[in-house]
Amino acid sequence: MGVLRRLRGAAIPAFLRLWRKPSPPAEAPFDLLGPLSDAQRRRLRDLLTQTPTPEGRPALHLRIAGVEHPLFAKTTIFSLDDIGWPDSLPRGFFELADAVVTPSGFVVADGRILFNNQRLPEGWMRGEGGGAPDLVEKIFAENYIHRFDPWRGHCLVSLPPPAEMAAINEPAFVFDSRLTSFNFAHLMHDTLVQAATFDDCQAHIGADVLPVLAGPGFAYPAMAEIFRRAVGPRAPVFTGRRFLKFRRLFVPTTHFAPAGRAIARGGVVRLRARLAASMADLRGAVKRRLFISREDSGRGDDREPRFANAEELARALGELGFESVVVSRLGENYLKTFADAEIIVGLHGAGLLNLVLCGEPRVVEIVVPGYPDWESLRLFMETGLGAPYRRVTTPPPQDGLAHYDVRAIVEACRALLATPPCP
Repeated sequence: MGVLRRLRGAAIPAFLRLWRKPSPPAEAPFDLLGPLSDAQRRRLRDLLTQTPTPEGRPALHLRIAGVEHPLFAKTTIFSLDDIGWPDSLPRGFFELADAVVTPSGFVVADGRILFNNQRLPEGWMRGEGGGAPDLVEKIFAENYIHRFDPWRGHCLVSLPPPAEMAAINEPAFVFDSRLTSFNFAHLMHDTLVQAATFDDCQAHIGADVLPVLAGPGFAYPAMAEIFRRAVGPRAPVFTGRRFLKFRRLFVPTTHFAPAGRAIARGGVVRLRARLAASMADLRGAVKRRLFISREDSGRGDDREPRFANAEELARALGELGFESVVVSRLGENYLKTFADAEIIVGLHGAGLLNLVLCGEPRVVEIVVPGYPDWESLRLFMETGLGAPYRRVTTPPPQDGLAHYDVRAIVEACRALLATPPCP
């Protein structure tokens, strides 16, 4: 007994004290995801909090579906053409009956919901990086998503009564689109890269298919013409703020892929070749050299800086025959401006991506440290596409102000002008 009394009064070793200390309650299921910031936890709580269902709209408990689900396996069609393309995703589509497309391009059918991952990538749904909380909240509000539980794989949704939904009886194809908040880059890598799959769908059923896009329309009139040249003559139907009901709907398999993985090099090559061919009727004998100015878009911070020596660069390029172009101000000359371009210089971004409209472009891409360097845009620009290419990096910006490396940019232009264009 004396020994037991002495042990009871002795100091408890540190590792035993930790073992005896009660663990803080886990905030399931958040803690299963690993370390989360306070902002991420708040977003997850918001998604799991149920909002009221509008009067007259029954609440539907829907499963979150993936392309591997047996519901789609029976009707999925893949194209064998991709076997011959390096770095291609197998393009394909599947068919649904009596499906509803929501304002953001989500699809509801057979008690399941398919998220449009161009609008709401997987990470956004779990509180990860990207996607401002107010944007996610807006997407959920316009689609009447009242509760979202990614761990149990379901969400609570309400739809308008059938009488309030526009019914479309002809076969339709829903593009995985982000045209509600977009620029030229979104038109390319979110939407038009699916043109080949759209063609496969029409060939499969042997009839014209109606293109459907999430969004209110195109930002610039030229973009509607670009869509027509890439996809076909039929004008697309935009969801706007409507819920549309389709008797026969074809959905691309990229609908399930996060935005960063919904395109691949093979798809970019096909799209670029198609657009280059479609622009042949606009090309003239005189070639143009273009500098894509960003004077209409710099926000003046380190993420999107303004350039202190923009005029110096414009003068230096002017001596080589370049003209400065602000893409948003081109108006009716938009297509022809790029159709006649033999070399384009510009900052990494949507404006430079207009190079896909050129027949034989040479490209000088300017990169700013800290400025978003989107992989999806690099696929359209890098040398793997066959275009003579140079990449020039500027010094890091300070207090929202950057400086072009004028000498390096001019040297890159001289080198490319001495390089024959690829056929």
